Amino acid sequence: MMHTEIPLHKKLLIPLIVSLLFFVRKGIQYALIGSYLPLLLSTFFTILLVYAVRKKAVKSFRVTMKIWSILLIIWALVRLLLAIVNVSMKPLSEYHINYQIGIGGSILSLTGLWLGIHFLLKTRKKEFNL
Repeated sequence: MMHTEIPLHKKLLIPLIVSLLFFVRKGIQYALIGSYLPLLLSTFFTILLVYAVRKKAVKSFRVTMKIWSILLIIWALVRLLLAIVNVSMKPLSEYHINYQIGIGGSILSLTGLWLGIHFLLKTRKKEFNL
């Protein structure tokens, strides 16, 4: 029985799909209230990543993943900063804002931060190929 190593891009596939679907869903929610930028960004990165995988364009995949990782990290850090500011100052009473930056929102932000760092570190490996 041979042991075969799962290629790195397949190990990244499930967390990548989950992160992209999350932002596509968020993008649809924001599009319904008039803000199309999140939907455009998440759709754009989804298309770029699918294209890179289908064409086996390693460099394009790595660059796209690096940019996606940085955007995830920035998104998570901004949310965590807002949560810290909300806790250190007089907490906001609006339910929607408290929901977004409360305990659940902070866990979501930490998950996004971890995913962003994880993607960034894994796609920097020299032996990475599709």
